[in-house]
Amino acid sequence: MRQLTYQLIKRHVNHVFNTTTYPRLTPISAAIVNKAYKSSVSTPIKSVDRLVVNKNMTLRYCHPMPVSDETADNAKKASDGRRPLVVFFAWMLAKDQHIEKYRNLYFKRGFDVLTVKTSPLELIFPTRGSQKVAENVMNFMHEKRSDYPSVVVHAFSVGAYQFGEVLVHLQRNGTVLADLAHTVKGVIVDSVADMNVIPVGLSRAVTKNSALRAVFKAMISTHMKLFYSIATKHYAASSEAYKNNVFRCPSLIICSKRDIVGNAEDNRKVMDRWRENNIEVQWKCFENSTHVGHLHKYPEEYKHEIDSFLKKINL
Repeated sequence: MRQLTYQLIKRHVNHVFNTTTYPRLTPISAAIVNKAYKSSVSTPIKSVDRLVVNKNMTLRYCHPMPVSDETADNAKKASDGRRPLVVFFAWMLAKDQHIEKYRNLYFKRGFDVLTVKTSPLELIFPTRGSQKVAENVMNFMHEKRSDYPSVVVHAFSVGAYQFGEVLVHLQRNGTVLADLAHTVKGVIVDSVADMNVIPVGLSRAVTKNSALRAVFKAMISTHMKLFYSIATKHYAASSEAYKNNVFRCPSLIICSKRDIVGNAEDNRKVMDRWRENNIEVQWKCFENSTHVGHLHKYPEEYKHEIDSFLKKINL
């Protein structure tokens, strides 16, 4: 029995931690995606409808954009204005068909969308994972600030942790922070879970098997206790940066009374702290939606909250 359990865990770990899935959407081919897997911010892969920055970051255009720099410059000059950008910090192991629903929500409102993904392995070993992702996100946003003078951050679940890592980097880079403070117009957080529920949230993300969830939860809890200097202290720093939120722009917090991972009580504490820091906060707590399930359960109410918030920040 013990051997069988070990084999099941090993199979799940290999599948979840060592594979990365990408959308099969034209015109990005498998070869291009594989090439982009190891690319840095300075070597993006261009296409007519997207920019694959690296294995964690993909920029999707609201409307098709020219591939060459020359035609892109001409198109920009002919345009009446520059489109706003949403930096979309996805939840753990988010499937692209689910992310696409949110992208389409923003495409219809005239936004380009930069999707940022964080893998379980990058979460577990932040110094070699999520902090590298955060640095790339920060650099990309800074490099593109003239193209996107209006940015909205939309972070889901563990994506808020990844956003927190970006904020940690910004606190150490005052010049970049000063530039981006004028660029980021609003922050939306959805189903955010604090660091104390990482074992619960991550175990639920990697498997639906209740027995394996219990095993993963115990493993992750042990990891956080034994590897404080490698992992847990970085989770705490990100959590504090997120709660401090150096972007003093208007924010929208979305949660649910039913969500056992990103519970409403923890989100309300964040709201109170942000308001103490003179951040204008719009609050929406749904009655009966599950973790990262608010748009699916309440599509019209969810869109109304987004539209209301975007109107408030003049986007």
